[in-house]
Amino acid sequence: MTGDDFSLHLHLATFQAIKVVELVDLAAFSSCMTAKGDASKCNVGAHAVGRELPVPDHEKTWKNVVKMEPGFMTAVVVAFKLVAANQSYVNSLPSLSLWFAASAFPPDCILPSANTGS
Repeated sequence: MTGDDFSLHLHLATFQAIKVVELVDLAAFSSCMTAKGDASKCNVGAHAVGRELPVPDHEKTWKNVVKMEPGFMTAVVVAFKLVAANQSYVNSLPSLSLWFAASAFPPDCILPSANTGS
């Protein structure tokens, strides 16, 4: 874990930040993440109960990079695009929301998978 911001970038998708919540007992969460490398197994939801930061207007627009604050969990909504037609996957995938705890992960850990309803 570092004190640096993290720029989240996904290919073939645009997304926007919708919520930024402080992680409480960050030392325990970081220790768990170092050992397990899995936010779900480290119960990220129990840690993401701190103060909520307002999402800046420039992070609420559809884009391909979102800045995430260290020590906070950032919720983003993702719209994947069909490359050849530049159309969304609206009819082929259910809506999904990906949750990431900014800078709380070691660089090589596995992020929790999104619930796609399957």
